[in-house]
Amino acid sequence: MENNNDFDLMDVIKDYLSCAKYVCGLLIDYYQVNETLMRARVLETIPKEGFVENIYFRFHGRGCFFKYDGGEIDIDFGPKGRFDGFDLYRIKKFLETNTRFKINQSDNDFIEKQFNMFIRNHVIGKLPGYEDDFLYYVETR
Repeated sequence: MENNNDFDLMDVIKDYLSCAKYVCGLLIDYYQVNETLMRARVLETIPKEGFVENIYFRFHGRGCFFKYDGGEIDIDFGPKGRFDGFDLYRIKKFLETNTRFKINQSDNDFIEKQFNMFIRNHVIGKLPGYEDDFLYYVETR
């Protein structure tokens, strides 16, 4: 990113969420999943790793890593299998590994400050009852 003033972290978060919805939707549709993706993995409805439409996936811990042409995304599943949660680490990795974004170290500092400002201003937050979890969600009011 050439100029921090032109950088909108919320647009990146929305891109991350859109990508997460797309890649998780691919697995759900391809494997005809009727439960959460992690439950489908435990039941071996979905293999631990593989390819769907040239997108590589690998389940891990409580999430799934996806690699596609031009980037990658790492998703951790939230309560009830939600895949719309994120943290600063995942957003930074999404930025660093996707070819359409160009970031440098000063952008990383700016991203962290903006992320923390979103928390303070209740733009993003933790789910009620899951305050100890590390995932954040876009606030809907």
